[in-house]
Amino acid sequence: MSKTETQSEALRLALLLRMQRDSASGVITHNAASRAAAELEWLDAENKALRGLAATCYAGLGAECNLPENWLDALNAAANGQAFDTEGLLPFSATEARDETIRQLEAQVKGAALSERERICAAIKAEDDYCVTQGDYMLDSDDCIKVARGEWERPVYEVEAAAKTGDAA
Repeated sequence: MSKTETQSEALRLALLLRMQRDSASGVITHNAASRAAAELEWLDAENKALRGLAATCYAGLGAECNLPENWLDALNAAANGQAFDTEGLLPFSATEARDETIRQLEAQVKGAALSERERICAAIKAEDDYCVTQGDYMLDSDDCIKVARGEWERPVYEVEAAAKTGDAA
């Protein structure tokens, strides 16, 4: 046999083998189709649940949810831990409402940080006429104030106690 005849015979035998396997696995093919249909029904239910969740989220932002299918794909990808661009998922009105909310929250955080800084500065100033002007401070495990320059001040509880009693030590 020539090479072409050998290949043709091999292809014919492979086709016969595949036909035999398909006829013998007719029941398996039907089961696979029913599993696929069940999976499609489950995906449809998940899609509806995602639409409901998205509508709830958008309502919280003051916008109406009108999601096309590709956005649902992005939400599903996010649910599976894949990253996506959130800006592309928000309608313009929701983006504006969200940006305003973020600006208000940032202003509240800055205001709270300023008032805390003023409180600590007042406590330190009452103690030894030194004020944290950098604004970058933290408390260590001993409740000592660490200024941005890396200097350690007296423990906060001592500074606060001195400020309450009016002692200037």
